[in-house]
Amino acid sequence: MIAAPRAPWASPAVPAAAVPDRAALPVAASRSALLRAAATVVAAVVALSLITSMADRRGGGEDPDGVAADVVRQAVKWADTAAQDKDVLTRWQHLSLAKAYLNVGRHVASDATLERVSRTHVRALARRVDSELQETMSALYRTCSKLRPSIQLPRATMLPGERDDGLGAAHARRVTWM
Repeated sequence: MIAAPRAPWASPAVPAAAVPDRAALPVAASRSALLRAAATVVAAVVALSLITSMADRRGGGEDPDGVAADVVRQAVKWADTAAQDKDVLTRWQHLSLAKAYLNVGRHVASDATLERVSRTHVRALARRVDSELQETMSALYRTCSKLRPSIQLPRATMLPGERDDGLGAAHARRVTWM
């Protein structure tokens, strides 16, 4: 007579009657055990992520030169992306992003520092972005005339609320518009 093969997990020391039947376990007990195990896993993942984020913050601030270089790289990336755009509105959005990143970089560090750490001629990039932004705005106005502002300001004008008292430009603050 040939014996039936045993399962690899079955131990010869434990009689078959001692192992509870899976069907005999209450369903609620198995669900609550599963929920407890899931809650434990979620709590462990949350705790681990909090510990790693705290460790990242304790490492000190980032290198300001590295941040400045990253900001200029982003400005160059968005300016290059805008150069490839065919849609005028998308091009305007990308150029606006390039201008915003460039402005942030100029607030973080001087032009000389930005040029040193990013190896990019920042003033030439600013001129390029400004001129392309003007061209794009003109194309946008030609496409949709309702976008054109009702008041066209000259390139240099007095700030709102200032009056020209006849003493000349030395007494009036001037602002340059794009």
